[in-house]
Amino acid sequence: VSQSRYEQEEVARMVGYKHYEFWGLEDSHIPFDTRLVTRLDEAIRKYAPDVIVGPSEHDYHQDHINMALNINAALRGKDISLIAYPQNSKYLNEGYNMVVRIDLNQKRKILDLFKSQRDNWYFQIMYNRDFETFNIKQIIL
Repeated sequence: VSQSRYEQEEVARMVGYKHYEFWGLEDSHIPFDTRLVTRLDEAIRKYAPDVIVGPSEHDYHQDHINMALNINAALRGKDISLIAYPQNSKYLNEGYNMVVRIDLNQKRKILDLFKSQRDNWYFQIMYNRDFETFNIKQIIL
């Protein structure tokens, strides 16, 4: 967790985030469970966002899939938009409704901070793609 925290704090500094929470969840072990849904629900009440940006359920990584499920569960009954970020999926034609061209050099500077992720097979796909796909949903359930 300490390496992950360091990497995420470095990214936050690079992109200018001043206020964020680090929950200390263990990489590759994020569950879809009521404990996380409750924690997300508490954060939603605390910060009262109009929009939440989170991972896509169409991603390859189990942590991203489970966190997407947790977020969707926490959004039940709330009038909050959800932007699901990069869909690292072989099904690029499914599940997204926005493609954004990005500055590949800036993206690589950010990804270079994630030293613990470099050996993952999907890292090179992300590293060399000059666009990202997103899914914008209006959640009113």
